[in-house]
Amino acid sequence: MIDLEQIKNEWSSLIIENEALRQKNIELTRRLATERVRNNQQKLARSYRTGYIGFVFPLMTIILYKAFDASIPLCLAYALFGIIIGCWDLWYRKFVKGIDYTAVSTAQALTHASKIVIYQNRATAISIIATALLLGALFYEMFEFGDNDIAFGGIVGAIVGGIIGAKKCLNNHIIARRMLAELRSIEE
Repeated sequence: MIDLEQIKNEWSSLIIENEALRQKNIELTRRLATERVRNNQQKLARSYRTGYIGFVFPLMTIILYKAFDASIPLCLAYALFGIIIGCWDLWYRKFVKGIDYTAVSTAQALTHASKIVIYQNRATAISIIATALLLGALFYEMFEFGDNDIAFGGIVGAIVGGIIGAKKCLNNHIIARRMLAELRSIEE
């Protein structure tokens, strides 16, 4: 004969086991997503190691001034641009690495990842405008002083560099957005 009380107990036990498995599954999913976020965080931080290149710009102003007869204001703007870009890249790299996503709440992680995307968007817009102004002034001076061949070479170099930079920038934006999407999926 079937014991009704035994069936109730077994049913209750199955419900409890099912809930425990569901909780383990949620935790495993959260850990996997967090690990993917950390991997993307490390990739993004590594891509900003090149910020040191900006600190070479002040040395290159000597070449601009001596070899191309660039004006002193242009040389100073070029040097300042390099220093600002170098400092920004180093600060941004530190900011990106500045949080351990496994040790903070999802809300804190989302806030940090959102700031990464916002800062990245602003920096990209500002650097594109500043680069265009600086290169425009540089090429204008080169054409003005009759260095047409050098100016055309510089324009070709700027186009090639712009394509390479745009690809790298796009990749960094994708990584940052992927981090944010992973964190949002954890929250849901």
